[in-house]
Amino acid sequence: GIRWATDNGADIINMSFGTSNLSDEGDLVLHEAVQYAYEHGVTLIASSGNGNESKLFRPAVNYPARFEEVLAVGSVDFRGEHVPSSDGGPNLDLVAPGGDGSVGIVQETFYQNLGFRTFAVGWDYYYKHGTSMAAPHSCGVAALVKSLHPDRGPEEIREALRSTAVDLGPAGKDDYYGSGLIDAGAAVLY
Repeated sequence: GIRWATDNGADIINMSFGTSNLSDEGDLVLHEAVQYAYEHGVTLIASSGNGNESKLFRPAVNYPARFEEVLAVGSVDFRGEHVPSSDGGPNLDLVAPGGDGSVGIVQETFYQNLGFRTFAVGWDYYYKHGTSMAAPHSCGVAALVKSLHPDRGPEEIREALRSTAVDLGPAGKDDYYGSGLIDAGAAVLY
């Protein structure tokens, strides 16, 4: 999917999927696809993961978010506070609205139990939560930056998002919020 999107003109790829452990073969295939996209000027953004369901902070983001070519995005709730299930650590770049189990993000999607054969049936707004909701928020901001600055490459877009993020938690980059909460208005002006 990453290669196909790259070959078909994608500027930004959202990866709201991940795993904490990859086999050597799986790691190689996924990382090669990520590198291919990055080398072709695609900005890659991935959810950090929701491995902290035990409420014990896990200081490692999932793959593909852990790859250096990928912007790793964690989740905050409606108050801008760290969501306990959101994975973090030194590889976390940013946070974005993702909600938690009690208050989620309203998303237009299809009802999952219907499957793809009846894709249009069940299409509606549903509450979803987690880092898979946070990553698309960051992709939207990255797309705004790219649309206003079409000459910018992935590293410049990543820098715009990180540099303009609203610092939360301890001063500076930290394991719970990364560089902070995305700020669309500041990012497009960067």
